[in-house]
This record gives sequence, structure tokens and C-alpha cells, in this order.
Amino acid sequence: MTVGSVDDFVNYLNMNPNTTAYSVVWCTDQWDVSKEYNISLPCKFGEEFTKKEEDLIFYSLWYNQSMQEPFLFKPTNAPVPKNKELIILQETIDNAILEHLH
Repeated sequence: MTVGSVDDFVNYLNMNPNTTAYSVVWCTDQWDVSKEYNISLPCKFGEEFTKKEEDLIFYSLWYNQSMQEPFLFKPTNAPVPKNKELIILQETIDNAILEHLH
């Protein structure tokens, strides 16, 4: 998918379980977190930051939890294992954004 709402994306994931390893969802207007409670996150700074010409690029990384190393029976104080491919994806996106902006 390249165009659509967050609902379209979530519906796609529900209709195609375990077929998507990683996804990047870019927020361009606002992120509707909960329609029931009318909660949304803005994808742009408010007026107090607009004057300074600050840039905000909001995105979310989604990944297939079943690809993670199992940690169900590990001690409760053990850290959750990190997904190296997901960290590489995040660093790549962040570096590309910084290169583009500056």
C-alpha cells in the first residue's frame, strides 16, 4: 500500500495475517488514535513552533511480533530482545530524513 488512511492499513493487516514483516506508516495530517474517545495526534507543530520553521516528520514502524525471539518464559526482569532489522530500518529512515532536511 502506498496511499490510504491508517484504517485502510489496519484493515489490510487484519485481512492478510502474517504476510507483512515490516511497515512504515507516515503521518501527513493527523493520526486518529481512538475514534471512540475522539483522540488524535497532530502530525505538525502548533503555531508556537510554526514561527520558528521547525520540521516535524511523524512516522510509525510496525512489525510482525511473531518474528521476534520468544521471551515468554524468560525472567520478568530480563529485557525484551531487540529486533536488529527493525533498528536498522529506523536508523536508515532517520538518517534519510536528516539528510533531506539539512
